Amino acid sequence: MGIEERRRRGEKLLEEMLGSHQAQKTRDSWHRISPDFESYVVEFLSGKIWSRRGLDLWTKSPITIATLAGMGRNLGLELNIRIALRNGANRPGRLRRPCSTLLPTPDSRPPGRLWRWQIVCWGGAPESEL
Repeated sequence: MGIEERRRRGEKLLEEMLGSHQAQKTRDSWHRISPDFESYVVEFLSGKIWSRRGLDLWTKSPITIATLAGMGRNLGLELNIRIALRNGANRPGRLRRPCSTLLPTPDSRPPGRLWRWQIVCWGGAPESEL
């Protein structure tokens, strides 16, 4: 499969995972950072890696979220949480309790430390308190 085909697949998958408007807005943001970065994400990450067979999108989402959280990549984490919700993270049976978002905990970012995140589940109780 050539680069152009991977790019088309990547664009289509991003639209599926984010919705048309948000996908375009996100790609524009990446393009402003660097046209090469936008190309890399669309063609390689979306068009090749996320488009692979074997694991469904829902399975790929928590793996990506865990990796980004562990690396402290908060912007990528926020985007991938939105993607996971569109991929079915909030469907019954997917998680022990369907979760709506991750929120930074109060006073969780002293100098030199990463954010600590809480999973806020339906009903408002943080996962750590369940």
